[in-house]
Amino acid sequence: MTPYRLISCLPLTALVFTLILGGCGRVRYDEKMSQEELWELANNQFRHENYLNAIEILTTYTLNYSGSTNIDSAQYLLAESHFALGEYILAESEYNRMLRNTPQSYLAPEAQIKIVLSNAYLSPSAGLDQKFTERTIAGAQNYKEDYSDANVYVRLTRRVPAWQTLGRIVTVGIWHPRQKTLEEADIFETKVVYPHYETGFGHWMLKVLTFGIYRSPTPRLVVPSSQEMTGEWVINRAFDDGRGRLAKKEFRAGELYFHQKKYPSAVIYFDRVLDLYADTFWAKPALQLKGDAMFNMKKYSEAVGVYTKYLSQYGDDSVQLISKRLEESRRPPPLLPIPKVSDAPPDSTSPDLNP
Repeated sequence: MTPYRLISCLPLTALVFTLILGGCGRVRYDEKMSQEELWELANNQFRHENYLNAIEILTTYTLNYSGSTNIDSAQYLLAESHFALGEYILAESEYNRMLRNTPQSYLAPEAQIKIVLSNAYLSPSAGLDQKFTERTIAGAQNYKEDYSDANVYVRLTRRVPAWQTLGRIVTVGIWHPRQKTLEEADIFETKVVYPHYETGFGHWMLKVLTFGIYRSPTPRLVVPSSQEMTGEWVINRAFDDGRGRLAKKEFRAGELYFHQKKYPSAVIYFDRVLDLYADTFWAKPALQLKGDAMFNMKKYSEAVGVYTKYLSQYGDDSVQLISKRLEESRRPPPLLPIPKVSDAPPDSTSPDLNP
């Protein structure tokens, strides 16, 4: 077989292999199954990480048994399936449907937490539009108002950045970067972990190669490495980290104007940080750059007020620099010397009286 014919066969081979996998993974269920059997099957598919199957079964369940006593659990598990697949917009919609239809459910606090996390995981970096960050903060505030006494736990782990994964692959596992602990990471850098059943890769391959004929042994329940965090911790972290990201966006805008020497515009953004996000990390550099902007605009009295406030609030390695700027601001600017008549440049437009 020529190399060209071999290459041309690769897409067909990949398609056949995909169909085999799809056929093995797709669950078949009888439409005449009872409510209890359908519910048990949905839970089993979720535990085995067959989330697409779980979504199909639970959609059927919620449509046919809307009056069931565990409809809230079914609706919640449907939302969880979307969440586990990273379909956070769909997940939020299903969580909200559960809260609307069964607001008194014992799962309501957990659904509200997952709404917060859905928006947090959709939130982009600080330089982009922050509507999902704002929704994260609003959702956290709703939880504080409605479920402050709830006893809820969420199993979380830190999401490893793609660049670190790539670095380890390139260095064949030699490079081991320091990993942040869960407490050190932002809520945007976390991910939810679900316990699941696992049979092992070897058994899975045997099932694929035998077209599903091979029956693997009873799977064991596996809990990936993670930490169980209280709902209060998750909500407070989401609220604080969300406000920090909004503050960073405002500060970066002011910093850009500052470097462009557009000091009045810079001060507007620094004031927004100081007025709206005074308790965040970005308030300190915003206050310092606001003082520098006032100094550069020769508004020395305003600069004195800003620098004095900085020194009273922050005592760190910047104190010496700020104190120097403060002294310079308190001194009146030096008067420009009045040029002597003899030193004045000749006026080329004046008529020459002595030709």
